[in-house]
Amino acid sequence: MRGSRFAPTCALLATAAATAVALLTSRAGDWDKPVVLALVGAMALIADRYVIRSPTGTIVVATHPVFVLGMVMLGPAPMLLIGQAVIFANRPKRTQVLVGNSAVYAVFLVAGSLLARLMRQGLHVPESSAWFACAVVALFVVTWLLNVVLIAAYLWWLDGHTSVTEESLKANLEAYYTGLVGRNITSRQIPIEKQVPTNLSVGKIKTASGDLETFHGTVQMLDYMRQKPIELNLYVHLKDCSDNNHKALFIELSPQATNKSVWKDMDALVESFKCGN
Repeated sequence: MRGSRFAPTCALLATAAATAVALLTSRAGDWDKPVVLALVGAMALIADRYVIRSPTGTIVVATHPVFVLGMVMLGPAPMLLIGQAVIFANRPKRTQVLVGNSAVYAVFLVAGSLLARLMRQGLHVPESSAWFACAVVALFVVTWLLNVVLIAAYLWWLDGHTSVTEESLKANLEAYYTGLVGRNITSRQIPIEKQVPTNLSVGKIKTASGDLETFHGTVQMLDYMRQKPIELNLYVHLKDCSDNNHKALFIELSPQATNKSVWKDMDALVESFKCGN
């Protein structure tokens, strides 16, 4: 099982497009707050080490509130710069992952900054108004949803002749999460007594509408943010894209119980997937 050879190229093109948009829409006023730029950058680099977990189990990366603050106070080019600094300061070992993370941050930070500019200047919402606070909350939600679309439910683009089995899913996903946890154990210096092995169980279930096959399972691993064991629910949807000589794996993952609303949101993404997209 392997990701598409074209995925890193597409990610690089997305980063280049976002960079071009940021440069074309850059204004001198975006750079006239050097202290704010330095503070937002420093806060983002620190916040990248933490997450915010709600009582329901929903997770928001701690950088997101900082990014929204930067979107409101700075412009797309400064936020693009800060986002790339965050990515490269905590860079993953695999180049493909680094390129993908860079593209995700570039797209959602530039888009969010342009939305913030429209809110401030296009809609003429005064900063002293209660409507401005409401607009900032709306910006937070919209950019969070954009980030979810880009990275929360991630897609593996596979060669059409690849066999997807319970065994191959277990082997590949277990290797992925073992590597993810291992990298953070090293960078966060997590003591050995808090470390737990990564175990994944997965099996076929009744095939969902539009799937070739559907799988359900759990991932037991170390929550390296809280340094405690965590169990994640997992659904895998195998899609037939035979016209493109490919198969697509759509993977849903959450610590929440499967009757929670987050699964409806991810299911909607699965149902909206088209092979030509």
